[in-house]
Amino acid sequence: MKSLKKFASYLISPFALGVVVSGAIAYASLVYYGNRGAAFNKEHKTLSGFVQEMHEKTVDWRLRARGAALGSDRVAILAVDDESLRLEGRWPWPRDKVAKLVDRTMMYGAKAIAFDVIFSEEDNNSALPALTRLKTAFEQQRTVASEIPNLIEEETSIADLDRIFATTIAANQDHLIMGSYPDGEVTTSGFQELCLDANYARTYANRYWKREASPLAVIDTPLQNLNYPRGITEHLSQYFMTMESSSASDWFEKNTQASERITKSLGPVATKLDPEMYPAISVMSLSNDFLQGRDLLSQIDPAFEDLEFVRTTFSRFNKGLDKKEFATLQSKIRKAGFDYCARFFTDDDELLNIDKYKKMYTDSPEAMEIFNALSWEAFWKEYAQKDPEAGKEDYRTAIARIVKQTAPNGILQAVDFAVNIPLLSESTLHTGLFNAVLDSDGSIRRTRLFTRHGNNYAPSLALKAFLVDRGYSAVAKIDYENVGRHEARQKVLRAFEIMDKDGNTKLRIPTDETGHVMINYSGPQAMFPHVSATEVLSDGDSMRITLRTKNESTGLWEHRSKRVNKREFLKDKVLVFGATAMAVYDLRVTPFEENFPGVETHANVLSNLLVEDARARGERLPASAPGFLRIHPTEEKVMWIVLLGLGLVLSALLSYFGSVAGLGIATGTMAGVYFFDKIFLFNQGIVSTIVFPQALVGINFVTLTFYKYFTEERKKQALNGTFSKYVSPAIVDEILKDPQNIELGGKKMELTVMFSDVRGFTTISEKLDPRALSDLLNSYLTPMTNLVFEHKGTLDKYMGDAIMAFWGAPIHFKDHAKHACRCALAMLVKLRELQAQLRAQNLPEIDIGIGLNTGDMSVGNMGSDTVRSYTVMGDSVNLGSRLEGINKEYGTRIIISEFTFAAVKDSFVCREVDWVRVKGKNQPVRIFELIAEGKAPEPIAGVLPHFQKGFDLYHERKFSEAIECFNQALAVDANDAVTQLYVERCQDYVSEPPPADWDGVYVMKTK
Repeated sequence: MKSLKKFASYLISPFALGVVVSGAIAYASLVYYGNRGAAFNKEHKTLSGFVQEMHEKTVDWRLRARGAALGSDRVAILAVDDESLRLEGRWPWPRDKVAKLVDRTMMYGAKAIAFDVIFSEEDNNSALPALTRLKTAFEQQRTVASEIPNLIEEETSIADLDRIFATTIAANQDHLIMGSYPDGEVTTSGFQELCLDANYARTYANRYWKREASPLAVIDTPLQNLNYPRGITEHLSQYFMTMESSSASDWFEKNTQASERITKSLGPVATKLDPEMYPAISVMSLSNDFLQGRDLLSQIDPAFEDLEFVRTTFSRFNKGLDKKEFATLQSKIRKAGFDYCARFFTDDDELLNIDKYKKMYTDSPEAMEIFNALSWEAFWKEYAQKDPEAGKEDYRTAIARIVKQTAPNGILQAVDFAVNIPLLSESTLHTGLFNAVLDSDGSIRRTRLFTRHGNNYAPSLALKAFLVDRGYSAVAKIDYENVGRHEARQKVLRAFEIMDKDGNTKLRIPTDETGHVMINYSGPQAMFPHVSATEVLSDGDSMRITLRTKNESTGLWEHRSKRVNKREFLKDKVLVFGATAMAVYDLRVTPFEENFPGVETHANVLSNLLVEDARARGERLPASAPGFLRIHPTEEKVMWIVLLGLGLVLSALLSYFGSVAGLGIATGTMAGVYFFDKIFLFNQGIVSTIVFPQALVGINFVTLTFYKYFTEERKKQALNGTFSKYVSPAIVDEILKDPQNIELGGKKMELTVMFSDVRGFTTISEKLDPRALSDLLNSYLTPMTNLVFEHKGTLDKYMGDAIMAFWGAPIHFKDHAKHACRCALAMLVKLRELQAQLRAQNLPEIDIGIGLNTGDMSVGNMGSDTVRSYTVMGDSVNLGSRLEGINKEYGTRIIISEFTFAAVKDSFVCREVDWVRVKGKNQPVRIFELIAEGKAPEPIAGVLPHFQKGFDLYHERKFSEAIECFNQALAVDANDAVTQLYVERCQDYVSEPPPADWDGVYVMKTK
């Protein structure tokens, strides 16, 4: 039963609670790592999502604690800043100005320019300047009618700013990375990739990215072993055309005025076209599908066999719509195909459930015919005729198999891409995506190195700039994997590698499974030089740049401007072109600043790539140069073990120590975790989920502190309140460390008890008034009590002028008798000091007697249910009380029993005083006078040998010889009261010898 009770006490102990808390946090870490991909979703409101948010905050904190650090010196910002807007005009600038800026930058030796802007609309800024020049020419009569065509042709060539810019792009296409961005991003099911690929294949963005000089390579087998029917992509394309044309027809029916404006915009070409063709033309023109437009329209008129004529027609067609109409119609057409892919191979797929959707087309026999021909049932019949093996499987069975076997792709995909106008894109070899990956708090901490549409992948702007600069290529390795706590099958990014021209792997980028990589920001804005665009456009060989530099005297990073040589500065630089002016509002939230130019996020990613590559090639870079941040590959496997180990140690320490010491332990542990992470992990580019160990320390400390307060601490406070009145603070501390050191209610153990009493206190009290008597008593009791505490004693009680104390409880120690004796001797020293003070104050002197006894006693909380006292009881206690009174008989101050003497005789000088039989006791007790510790002082040292010889003769009934020895002792110290007492006794026994049965024991007549 006792062992069971002890086991139960362990289960409810603070240590057990700490172990439970540590186990819970370790389990939470396993859940978090299992859901880590989901936790990145800003809409994921779970514990994992919360932990991820906290983790992101700790990364911000660690970056700011690290401070600013210089990245690659080859990266700079070609900025459309406030000064550029003031001198060059509001943004967007005419394309010829941008072309001039590119030419100037390339002329000065820049390696590459990455555009954090997009030219998705034609430049219409040139009409007014051209008309102004024509007007001036006619007013000044500088031309005649015959020259008008030539003048118009000249102005046309000057005014076609898009073509001027396209020419510049073509001339520098190996060094320019044009911008693009994903137009909406979604997650889809794996089997929908079939539909999305077919839809994406029809878009202008698909044709745009296919012109890339070095497209992103992807090792992926998305439909491996699916045995899906050939021709399904072409079949879907036909249906997309039908849906898109139908959507466009609906729009034109509701916007008849738009058709009239288009006819007017087309001019003479409108005579060649029927307005009923406008929906089909809109589908092709909005996607810039000139080839399909030529195939369709050339059947109507041979003039459309010229692609340039088709391009012009499409351009005029689109200009017939205002911007809102253009965007609305474009969105409606694009949405039709994407919405179908959301229904693809589901119960809402009209081609799969033809009977359910036939009623939609009852008013249109033509549509019904098309619908019937495009149904999956009709497709499978046609496919079965071409491939007899297909006939062995019902089309619904095949679709169910495809749905089951395909796994979702964990990488977000774009609904579409916003790209540059066709005239510019035809001259472009390199394009990169710029998009902001916002966390739940709106901050940008990560970037996506590529984005997909279906199974087609496009690189980010920073990545493409890096690849162009280094002449590298990139390979994304994607495969199936069981991810998450429930091990759902999903396609994930296994590796993202950078390769040289020979196919050798140069670098492995630390992306996560979804293609994200953490941005290791160099610091606040302007850590990379800002080159004002207007400075490059201006004449002269020098220009002003702004950057942040470190003030060595203060250690702070400060903005400063300086002039540099254009050619020397721009040579071999990789520039990111973008807006930093406040008026453009391309400002982002980052770990360092809330108003951070968006263009600099790309610069930081580009710098991370260049730093990583330089280190991989063995170049010497400062250790502080920021490369990519990465997650340690073993963190997920070992974190829970580390948490459990740390939790066990911490629980033991916090359980053992009090709240104040526990706060120090918790604070020290958290600081240790931080510095370990900083030195060995974060400074090496490794980002650990430090939130778990820090939370473990904090939660354990708070939980155990409150638990101990409401349980053990309150008990300890009660014990402290009880025992601080009786024992020294050191003993109280020992009690509080382990309350089992005491057993309330009584416990038998060997102790040493002391009784100390003031001699003649009644006489003294008669001489003093109550106030003076109280002050006198306090001046005596206070130092004497302090001496008891100093010598590890326990104060039992005050009995008027008497003090009762004991040693060896509540904390037991073997040499309790020595501590008691030592305290008694110290009391005599203090008594002499008090006597001198009392004489100086003309107050009555006091003297004391002390009795000590060692033996078995009952110790504990004694008393009633309402009032208790921690005290000792028993015969040994009573004997101690008697010994204190015996001092009066012998003229001594400290009497100890033979039991105490046996425990201290090796360390203390004692004189055997007598054999006595105290009142109430039959058994005689040898009593001793406690003289000193160590060596006896003079003159008592000279007395002791003679006294001991006389004492022995006395008990041998040789009283005359004993008198001679005692007289010799008195010759040394005539005032020795004990010797005087024995001389008197011997003289009495000489004159009247004791009876024959005399045993030498003196019987006490009083207590």
